[in-house]
Amino acid sequence: AISSRSPSCPLNCNAGTCKIVQDRGPICICPAQYTGSRCEHYRCSQHCKNKGMCYVDLAAPHPTDSQPPLRCSCSPQWTGERCETPVNLCEGRCFNGGTCFVPKPGLPVCNCRAGFAGPRCQNCAGLACENGGVCAKEGPKETCKCPRGYRGRSCETSVCGKNGAPVVTPGGIRCSCSPGYAGDNCEQVSCYQLCQNGGVCRTGGKQPECECPRFYGGRRCEVDLCAGPEPPEECADKCTCRNNGTCVVVSRKPVCKCTDTYGGLNCEVYVGNANPCTDYCRNGGVCQMVHLHSTPTCVCTDTWTGRYCEQMAACANYCQNGGTCAVSDGIPYCQCPQGYEGIKCHQAMASPDEAVMQKDSGRGILVPVILAIVVIVAVLVAFVVFDCFYRKRQSFSHERLQENDFNNPMYQDRDAEPFTLDADKSGNFANPVYESVYNGTGTGKEEKAVLLQHTADETPPPAPEEI
Repeated sequence: AISSRSPSCPLNCNAGTCKIVQDRGPICICPAQYTGSRCEHYRCSQHCKNKGMCYVDLAAPHPTDSQPPLRCSCSPQWTGERCETPVNLCEGRCFNGGTCFVPKPGLPVCNCRAGFAGPRCQNCAGLACENGGVCAKEGPKETCKCPRGYRGRSCETSVCGKNGAPVVTPGGIRCSCSPGYAGDNCEQVSCYQLCQNGGVCRTGGKQPECECPRFYGGRRCEVDLCAGPEPPEECADKCTCRNNGTCVVVSRKPVCKCTDTYGGLNCEVYVGNANPCTDYCRNGGVCQMVHLHSTPTCVCTDTWTGRYCEQMAACANYCQNGGTCAVSDGIPYCQCPQGYEGIKCHQAMASPDEAVMQKDSGRGILVPVILAIVVIVAVLVAFVVFDCFYRKRQSFSHERLQENDFNNPMYQDRDAEPFTLDADKSGNFANPVYESVYNGTGTGKEEKAVLLQHTADETPPPAPEEI
């Protein structure tokens, strides 16, 4: 409650409550999230580094005269009490010689060698290992190295059967059984933590059954009948608040929000100034008590869950095996404890001596693919060069001429009619040099000596009168 100045207790305590203490006078009683003489300091301010989420651990033991400690819920890439230490996400991440890199913050990726696959290169090409198993190759043989608590060719069989999951402890393997089951291997039907919302477990048949209280149903009494789309008529009288309590609807459930001095489901219990519900629930949750000495419980809104409504609803039952859940942009993610991995911390990690780690880091499946592409390109280039060379050689074909006669008139001068020129025609031209040489006009012996002489077997030049 936010206090204001009054004659009896004049201090302005901001988010705290002013109280007059004997021998001390007025003081401020601060809620768990605030400190200071006037409750003026918000404890979570800049407490967590690197976008860690701060919360007050009300369940942690602490002296009565001090406030409960602060805790930080870190993102996957940070660790430490205040999220101040970076996490090496690639350390021991990839099996079978895979190469690790981080393309985005908090997202390690493995580049596997040829013949291996899986998010961590834990699978062989012909054998996929389950439940944290890692595949190993010994020549052509492929086998799965299973973590403790699992067996089978693919590590598919749990020693706890179908009703539990193995958990590695310093004392060995133990089974974490599902609700309704018990025993060393979760083979026994049990009432332990089976019924919810005050339901009573009854045994006698093959399986235990829950006897649910009014307004609740389901196999484990987990269904609030008044929160359904068609609630029964008696749900209208479900919220009957006394002593100035206010009936409010939280997550479609009517609850009584009591004053500081009263508690109980209907605000019927007087608790005085030492109300355990004071600042017990966070983020708009409503605190309830069955009686004066009972443990307070919180009724949370739709977007929050947890014992103190400190966890976003998206994280409800999301992380397994003790993983810590946080929400980023509406998407839950888990920070797994040592020995577990996976999106929900549901896989047990193989120990170093159980995993087959090879020291040489390969280039993954890209190497054979690139080599295959180079070979294909080389073959294509060789084929193109050969085809061009072959076509070039075939472009010229040398064949011997046939012994045929020529019909060209220039080679048939003996059979052709005499060729004459008419000097009187305007289209004919006379060559004076030719006339002087071959017709004997004005040509001496010394001029004819430069002319080629005919042999006896050659055809004599035509007579001047034939030209």
